[in-house]
Amino acid sequence: MASVPIDPAKLAVRPALLDTHATQVANATEVSRTFAARHAGYVGECSAAWAGDSAEALAELGAHWESTDARLHGRIAAFSAAMREGGRLYTAAPGEEERNSRRRLAHDRPALLAP
Repeated sequence: MASVPIDPAKLAVRPALLDTHATQVANATEVSRTFAARHAGYVGECSAAWAGDSAEALAELGAHWESTDARLHGRIAAFSAAMREGGRLYTAAPGEEERNSRRRLAHDRPALLAP
């Protein structure tokens, strides 16, 4: 496109109108900056709140897992101890029974067990 020459004599410069436009641009810029700052602040607050809530939720969840884990380990330890005790009693029972039967035999038939 060809450039159209501008005749400065035909331009009407109205200082009041220019000042009004400049003020409106400045106001719009200030509103835009304020909005941007508020928006950034709001987004930042939301992020911080979410991160805080997430951290709190993760801490609660971690504590729950730890207590559940501790209870589970306690149950496993108790079960293991019961199994060991049961195993000890089970393996001790034949020995006890053998000793008791020897005692009975010794009592009933002393001559059979004499060396």
